[in-house]
Amino acid sequence: MREQKGITLIALVITIIVLLILAGVTIAMLAGENGILGRATDSKGVNAEAQAVEKTKLAYMAVRTEIASQQAIDGNYDPTSTTKATGETKSNFDKLVDVVKNDIPTGKDGWTIGSTGSTITLVYNDDSFNSSDQNAKFEIEITNAEPYAEWNETQVGYTSTN
Repeated sequence: MREQKGITLIALVITIIVLLILAGVTIAMLAGENGILGRATDSKGVNAEAQAVEKTKLAYMAVRTEIASQQAIDGNYDPTSTTKATGETKSNFDKLVDVVKNDIPTGKDGWTIGSTGSTITLVYNDDSFNSSDQNAKFEIEITNAEPYAEWNETQVGYTSTN
């Protein structure tokens, strides 16, 4: 009898079925709700939120450092003063706003910075946030004693006060 070499049609069909199952599992792992692509998008939003908080805390520490250094130089230094001293172009409070703007340039990376009264408000807007509001608002309130920062981040899923 003659020896036959090659694969049978049944072996070929089984191989194709196995390959289709593997392809389906791979596609589900990539594109499913908890797939790799979905988790990567979630991670990007969490990272953006964490970077916004970190930048704000660095700006807050810069304000605290500026106030401490000015109070060491001048015991009567009032960080809340909005009047310009003789020979100065900006008030003490406006200088503190500039300190924040130096740490976080406005218009860059979604940041806007404003000030009212004795509060410096920082708003970070990023479409990768894991929320519908897609922005976080941070406020640094300057008092005569020392600055107080409130991290009002309810829009991004948590609130923290420092």
